Order: sequence, then C-alpha cells, then structure tokens
Amino acid sequence: MTLKKAIFSDFDFIYGEMKKNFIPEELREYDFAREAMEHPAFTVYHIEEKGERVGFMTVWELESFAYLEHFAVYDKYKNQGFGSRALGLLKERYRRIVLEAEPPEDELKARRIAFYGRNGFFANSHLYFQPPYRHADEERVRLVLMSYPTPLEDCAAAADTIYKGILHKGKKG
Repeated sequence: MTLKKAIFSDFDFIYGEMKKNFIPEELREYDFAREAMEHPAFTVYHIEEKGERVGFMTVWELESFAYLEHFAVYDKYKNQGFGSRALGLLKERYRRIVLEAEPPEDELKARRIAFYGRNGFFANSHLYFQPPYRHADEERVRLVLMSYPTPLEDCAAAADTIYKGILHKGKKG
C-alpha cells in the first residue's frame, strides 16, 4: 500500500468522493475546497493498493501537528484492513496527528471512534465544536478531537490552531 500525492486535476474526483462520505457541514463549498488544494500546507493523498485507488486522505501540515481533515476508504474496499494500513503509513510520515470524529452517539459513530482508538489515537475529552466550513451562520458541528501518539496536552491550543490556521484557508474575503 502507498500514499500517493494527488495532483490538481484529481480534484473533481476527490471532491465527488468527499460529498459521498461526509455531511455537508464537514465540507467546504466547491470553489473554496479547490482553492485549499492549492495551499502549500495542504496535501491530498490517494490511498493505493497495487496501483488501485482504495481511498483518500487530506492533510494539513502544521507547525505542531498534522491535521487529518478528511479520510475515507471507498465503499467496495471497506472492512478489508485498508483504513488501518493507510493510517499506519500516515503515522510513519507524521510525528503527531490530530483529527476530528463525530461523537459516539450511535453504533456507526462509536465504531469509528473505536477504529481510531485501535490505531493508536486518543479521544480527548475537551468539548470541541467545528466552526462552519461554508457559511458563518451555519450551526457548528460537535466533534471529538483525537490525537496520535498521545493525548493532547492543550486541547484548546490545538482547537485554536485548527480554527485559525485551517478552516479559514481557501475562503474568499
């Protein structure tokens, strides 16, 4: 398995997969997402197995950690170990990783938190709300900050980094 950096011409495909795998509140609008892809701190990786794309990851490389913004294994490849293997490759590449996950309010969301836990991520107890991606008046999404390889020492600082350094990148005005 490899993580292969996507090129700009892959954007429409990746954005289509984002729309299939994430709720609208967790996605930038098309134009803003396209602009983010051109930011030097942002990387989109195809997850490839034997030359075939099985998923993708989007990562912001920040000063104190890498922020895994989006991560999806395509439907026909789910439950085959590709997600764990891809996270293993990401952990080899980045010393510290932070991601957001939905609170374990139902079975699927609880399984997702457990998946990250089995892969070495810690669910931090800090109350965290993702600021709106699309419109300032959108309801903020409550999420759990998860971190690798240790719990966050300062969740508020990590959240502030995400708020200021990531979520507003690619927004016009």
